[in-house]
Amino acid sequence: MICINKTYGLLAFVLPAIFIITSCGSNDELENRKSVIPLSNTIESVFTSQIDENLLEPLPSPLQIALIFKSAGLTFQDSLTNAFSNASNYSTTFSKLLNMGAYSSDFIYHVINEKPNPSRNYLKVIQELASDIGFGQIINTKENITRLDNNVNNIDSLAIIISEIQMNTDQHFRKNNEHLKGLVIFAGAWVEAMHLAIQNNGFSRNFNIPKALIDQRDILKRLLKNLHLCRGKKQNEKLNELITHLEAIHTRLDDLHLESFEEKDFSENKKEMDSLRNTIQAVRNMVIHS
Repeated sequence: MICINKTYGLLAFVLPAIFIITSCGSNDELENRKSVIPLSNTIESVFTSQIDENLLEPLPSPLQIALIFKSAGLTFQDSLTNAFSNASNYSTTFSKLLNMGAYSSDFIYHVINEKPNPSRNYLKVIQELASDIGFGQIINTKENITRLDNNVNNIDSLAIIISEIQMNTDQHFRKNNEHLKGLVIFAGAWVEAMHLAIQNNGFSRNFNIPKALIDQRDILKRLLKNLHLCRGKKQNEKLNELITHLEAIHTRLDDLHLESFEEKDFSENKKEMDSLRNTIQAVRNMVIHS
């Protein structure tokens, strides 16, 4: 299992990471790339923050999260993923970042369930979103896409390829003090993974899946801590909305009692589980319709 310390990667930016501009270019080149598609000064200022990296909590990759649910017995259900056609609806930097994360989890979901053709389609959607906000002009983009495409059914190879990309990604976010962008992408991926788990037809028949879902509580706690830290005193409506929604999920997770699942008894938690399902659905709707 691959753990990324003090970063949001492996597939936290799965493929969005590919399109981040590395530090290899000159300052003039970097400015020219940024000027291709103007971004809101307001949202960009929110994404930039001077913080001590050592204060950030480590987060797993969405690939790790997906494999946890897979090992718990989560089966494939294609109807649950975000439609390709929705990609054209994302018009802001914030919505594109969130849905890079959501589509990343959908990509992983298809990869680990050996669905190569849809996986390639999700890869294409992620590439288009990244290009829309200025991440499309990085060195070796075509090479990276080819490598990922050729290894779309090989988890080990994907992990190696993306870990290489991660080094450049981390360098970019550290250099530009844009940790928050990575966190927003991770949040979108995490919400989509939770949605894929709790809305699955086999959820109520497999006690290991609810237990794995409850175990995500600590990850969410760390994500929220990092979001609050990076946001600081800055106020942005969309970011505040995201944090509020994630805090609602955390509250619902706190309402559940793991002991009843260990005893294979849903009755004690049925009301709380229904509430959690509805909350996750509401947050997921906010993400894909943002």
